[in-house]
Amino acid sequence: MSKTEFSRKIELLRDIIKFKRKKGVIISSYMNLCWLGIKRPNVLALTESSVVKIEVTLDDVFLVANNIEMNRIVNEEIDEAIRQCFTRKTFKWYLNDEKLFGYEKEDYLDDSLFENEIKQYRMILTESDIEASTSLGKDIVSILENTLGYIEKGKTEAEISAEMHKMCVQKNIDVGLALCAADKRVELYRHPITTNNIIEDACLLALTVRRNGIYSCISRMVTLSEPSDELIKREMLFLLLTVPVRSIQQWEVICVTCSAK
Repeated sequence: MSKTEFSRKIELLRDIIKFKRKKGVIISSYMNLCWLGIKRPNVLALTESSVVKIEVTLDDVFLVANNIEMNRIVNEEIDEAIRQCFTRKTFKWYLNDEKLFGYEKEDYLDDSLFENEIKQYRMILTESDIEASTSLGKDIVSILENTLGYIEKGKTEAEISAEMHKMCVQKNIDVGLALCAADKRVELYRHPITTNNIIEDACLLALTVRRNGIYSCISRMVTLSEPSDELIKREMLFLLLTVPVRSIQQWEVICVTCSAK
C-alpha cells in the first residue's frame, strides 16, 4: 500500500469522526485492519480475532498492540512505505489496552458501529487491492492446475484435498475450503465436503481462500475420460458468464446490462 492510498483512507475515517462528533475511532475488525494495510492482523488462520488495533484521531494514527505482537506486526505485516505513518502504543501482554487510549471510551467510535459506512469504501478496490487480488487469483489457478497432475483413479478425495492445502500453505494462503468430491457425490450434494471416497472417473475441485484480507474462490470439474457433450456445454456457459475481478461499481453496470438483455 502506498502512503497516498493510506492517507486517503485515514481522511475518510476522519470525515466519519467529524460527522459522528467523536474524538477518534478504534479499528479492530480483521477486514478493516487489512483495509488499512495490516496484512495479517491475526495469529490463528481464518479467524476474525485480531491481535492489533488502530486508533485514529483527528491528529494522529496509533498502532496498538502488546509487546509480544508489536515487532512482528511492524516488521512483517505493514508495507515499509506506511510504517512511519503510525505512532506505536505498546502494552504488556498480560495487561489491558484500554489505558493507552487518549480519550474516554465514550469519545471513541468502534468500527463495528459504523461498519455499513466503512464497507462502502472497503468494497471499492484500490490499485493495491486489484494487484493483490490478481496475484491471489493467479496463485490459486496455478494450484488447481498443478493438482490436476496429481489426480488419478484410485486416489481418495482426502489425498487430493491435502495436496491442494499443502500448495496453498506454501504460497502463504489461508485455506477456508480445499474440496475434492468424486463422481456421483458431485451430483448428489450441493456441498459435497471431502471424504475418503475413491475417485473412479471424475471429481470436483474447489478452493475458498484468503490472503492479506483478500478472498477468492475457484472450482473445476475434472474427468479422467472423454468429457460428455453435456459437460462441455456446462463449461462453455460458465466461461461466458465469468468476468475478471471488478469493483462493486463496475459489477452494478454489468448486472444492469445483463438484465436489459
